Amino acid sequence: MVRGIAALAVMLGHVRALFFVPYSQALNRNTAVGTVYLLTSLGHQAVLVFFVLSGFFISRSVLDSFRRGRWSWKIFLVNRLTRLLLVLLPGLLLCALWDHFGMHLPSAGEFYYRAIPAFSNQPIAARSSLSAFVGNLFFLQSIYFPSFGSDMPLWSLSYEFWYYLLFPILLIALISRAPLARRLAYALAGAAIILMVGRDISLLFLVWLAGAGVGLLHDLRPELRARTSVAWSTYGCGALGLAGVFVAKVKAPGGVASDFLVAGAFLPVMYVLVQASGSNVNHAYASTAKLLASCSYTLYVVHLPVLIFLRTVMGQVPRWEPDLRHAAYGIALAAMVAAYALIISRFTEARTDALRRRIL
Repeated sequence: MVRGIAALAVMLGHVRALFFVPYSQALNRNTAVGTVYLLTSLGHQAVLVFFVLSGFFISRSVLDSFRRGRWSWKIFLVNRLTRLLLVLLPGLLLCALWDHFGMHLPSAGEFYYRAIPAFSNQPIAARSSLSAFVGNLFFLQSIYFPSFGSDMPLWSLSYEFWYYLLFPILLIALISRAPLARRLAYALAGAAIILMVGRDISLLFLVWLAGAGVGLLHDLRPELRARTSVAWSTYGCGALGLAGVFVAKVKAPGGVASDFLVAGAFLPVMYVLVQASGSNVNHAYASTAKLLASCSYTLYVVHLPVLIFLRTVMGQVPRWEPDLRHAAYGIALAAMVAAYALIISRFTEARTDALRRRIL
């Protein structure tokens, strides 16, 4: 459920930023409108939640294979690359298609040939080269290439991919029983990746590792008493809310410091979710969670190009005021884009396991 909500948070933030006036320019500013603007400004924070979740799930899979003596780079890479590329490649092609049509619209100059404030300092047209396409396909965006075209959320995929590689490489180098020469070679490979990806990606690897830490802590204390669970969840949700307000509204620390703050606030929430989970989950809740999670990655990858295209179709129409009528428009627009992503996910994400088995 958290994964699905995080993907929706990213998409809703982009709907608000593209179609609604900034809060400082809104005519009817009040507490309710301010709260909506705050909640739709947490897209970057939602990506940090993705990193924590990824660190938890991927590290458990890797550590389990190490414990059982069944570690295989072949199986690991097939699993990870099919998961990433089965959505990324169609997403890049769809992005190229939407951008091609968008660049031929009358209002293309404002959205494709000039930088879009709060999205990127570089115009979409300048990011739409073949080299950028290939660079994104090899997870080199944010390192050597920009995110391709209008699909600016792709920056986080390069982070994820290199974290996937770094974790088992460092495990082999630091705790395996492999020969010393082999461990040294892996240590050098890990150092080379850290140097290549740069400071920001390397620092946020600590956020990913924090998710792995939740899994290790869970193994040490597999159960929580009900009272303890309630106390932890109360603290965790409170800390997450305060951190979100602080980072999104005040933005005092800035940069990586804010990222660490948000991730640190989410960790106790994650810990409680893992510790207190049970089998007696409400059916409607479980079905909703599975539906959201099943298309969350696709939604993340495909939503922004179509949103920018639709905003360009509107042309010089002023951005909407945050009133009830335009809020209904925004909700309908978000629902349409979510349905679009859900349909695509049936041909991408839903086929991941079948493709993995076929390749292996």
